[in-house]
Amino acid sequence: MFFKKPPLPESLPPQGFADLVKQHAPDFVQAAYLAILNREADAGGLQHYVEYLRGEGSGDVGKALRRLIASDEFLGVFEERSQFHTRAITDSLPPPQKRIAIFTNCQGNNLGRCIQALTGTQPPSFKFVTAEDILHPERGLPGVQAALAETDVVLMQPLYADVMLKQLPALAGKLVMFPSVSFPAFQPDQCYVRIRGTLNEVSGPLGPYHSSIAYYAWRAGMSRRQTADLFCDAVYRELRFYDYWDSATQALFDEGERCGMSLQGLLKQWRARGCFMHSPNHPKLFVVADIARELMRKLDIEALPIDPLEVVWDNLADTSIWPVYPEIARRIGIEGNLIFKGNNPGLPSKSPIVSFDLEAFIARSFESFEHYSQSHEIVCTRAFTARYQRVFDSGRLAGTTTVSVKSATVARVHPYAGLPARQFWKQAMQLTATGEVDPVGEAAFRIEPATRVATAGSCFAQHISQRLQRHGFNHLQTETAAESLTAAEAQRRHYGVYSARYGNLYTARQLLQLFQRAYGDFAPVESVWLRPDGRLADPFRPEIEPDGFSDVTALEASRAQHLAAVREMFETVDVFVFTLGLTEAWRSRADGAVFPLAPGVAAGVMDVSRYEWVNFGFAEVMADLDAFIALLAQKNTKAHVLFTVSPVPLAATYDHRHVLAATTYSKSVLRVAAEEMARRHAHCAYFPSYEIITGHFNRGAYYDSDLRSVNSAGVDHVMRLFFAHYAPGGRSSVPDAELLEEARDNYRIVCEEELLAGGAR
Repeated sequence: MFFKKPPLPESLPPQGFADLVKQHAPDFVQAAYLAILNREADAGGLQHYVEYLRGEGSGDVGKALRRLIASDEFLGVFEERSQFHTRAITDSLPPPQKRIAIFTNCQGNNLGRCIQALTGTQPPSFKFVTAEDILHPERGLPGVQAALAETDVVLMQPLYADVMLKQLPALAGKLVMFPSVSFPAFQPDQCYVRIRGTLNEVSGPLGPYHSSIAYYAWRAGMSRRQTADLFCDAVYRELRFYDYWDSATQALFDEGERCGMSLQGLLKQWRARGCFMHSPNHPKLFVVADIARELMRKLDIEALPIDPLEVVWDNLADTSIWPVYPEIARRIGIEGNLIFKGNNPGLPSKSPIVSFDLEAFIARSFESFEHYSQSHEIVCTRAFTARYQRVFDSGRLAGTTTVSVKSATVARVHPYAGLPARQFWKQAMQLTATGEVDPVGEAAFRIEPATRVATAGSCFAQHISQRLQRHGFNHLQTETAAESLTAAEAQRRHYGVYSARYGNLYTARQLLQLFQRAYGDFAPVESVWLRPDGRLADPFRPEIEPDGFSDVTALEASRAQHLAAVREMFETVDVFVFTLGLTEAWRSRADGAVFPLAPGVAAGVMDVSRYEWVNFGFAEVMADLDAFIALLAQKNTKAHVLFTVSPVPLAATYDHRHVLAATTYSKSVLRVAAEEMARRHAHCAYFPSYEIITGHFNRGAYYDSDLRSVNSAGVDHVMRLFFAHYAPGGRSSVPDAELLEEARDNYRIVCEEELLAGGAR
């Protein structure tokens, strides 16, 4: 059928053209249908767009075309053409080594695409498993039976596999299970809210994802501003958001074991990349890619030398993304924020990114709760457990408000009300047994058995290195003894005492200059000291060779080897533990080089014209530590630094005052500097070994009779808390039963929209 071409004068004002479009609207609509959909408009479509052009559209052809392209008619045709094009490409690819069918939740789409990218063959067939499939497995039975007949391998996650094996025992012959990945430790606040007695979820700013804090605050009748105040350290601590790691880890490992896949090594790799979850049940693409590789090894399928991350689009990134709250992030050692990203509303390449700050997120959450509650009873999948009751019922809201969920009342109290017991002297000190005093607080990051930990500093730092090795942790050692040396001889020559043979580094300036010397940025004038026995010593490590060096060549060769080991340590370390010991030092007048011992003590000769005593002040210590942190970051962007302060008093002072006053000054400067470093740098933290040993709660019981040497009881207390907070030992630690059950609940979630459980708790 031919259509008349609308008469177009040579020149028309814009309004005249709109009038022309309205007059000939049927012709314009038919032309658009033919051009875009390759067919004539049906009666309904023709009437709709003619009325639009003559009414709301005001003769604007562009608006009408955009409306047509956004219609279900166009999208249906587009999808059909796209599928035809995809099928054509798929058929042109070589067949796979093994035909695979995947029955899975929302994580499986990325899994199938990663497998296809790693093989370069036709992709696996894919079936999305819903809650209905779990609750009514007979409905999915035909699809699984067809897969058994047409494929070599059926991939399923344990939840669906357990259900289907009961319906179809023959499945066992081709079934290979792979783990769902759930990990709520990054986003422990995220929960679901749904209509009681149904699987229907309340849709909020992040779709089905909701905040348990926001929900219970809404139930309590709190204002939006009061609710925002609850997103703070005190509430997170009370709700135990900082305690999810062990439980999440245990649940993940259990899921892996059910599938015959060890996830310990993979978790370490994922953890090294920061937050590896978009939300508690949506892993990032690199996690799924690793599982795809493991499955291919298990199935003996050869993989192409390609990184799926470079070619596969992460479709889960288009869904809602829950942030890692800053306070939680700091304890894990990553960056955090309070920006909540919603579902992408359209095609990935065209869709805008929709995100909300905390205030907007709370406001929209409250609106959704109000909307649904007007006609339904809504409930939270996060049970109102004792810890939530303590916050929302007994009034422990960071000292800012008192809330009763039952009565929905809000009352103001003084700032100290409801603070944790550790912030009150009576509860934390007076009423606590000596061995139970714990001033550590929340760990800023975790040390796993495989974490590379390097140690340096004053002599007290040796306790940390010894205990790390004794407990099976990875004490990084880049300068090791020759096999010909006995263990006693190796220790005598300072092998294994620290991560490299630099001896005691008492001051921040020594640490900075060690780094500078290792990378050739500082070449001290002093290079050799003569010992009383005629042999030679390294001025910066005068005691690491008990018998000294025979000549300069041997000394310089040892130094070169040592500095290479120092470079390797700084470039590969995961956690660098540095114990600040002194502010007093002796240095060269020529170039400011600082020595661990005064000239003449172990080697060299004191000459006041060449050497001077210095007592570094707070500003100098801070400048040295800041400079070191900046240099370390240039060589190793992932390294964390844990500062401690040695509780060992000065053996002697060159200052003209009492040694006790000199000790107090020195330790005060170092303690404040360590605190300031932890506040300035997110990847730095402070561990209070100084307070544990020197605190008068122990009445001096942690020192030997010389009032200076720390005894084994003191070291045990320090290291017990160190391991409890920073290095609990991974799987060897016992996860909390309540949090472990919450973590395991996540593996019963089929996708972000649907939960398996029938009724909310």
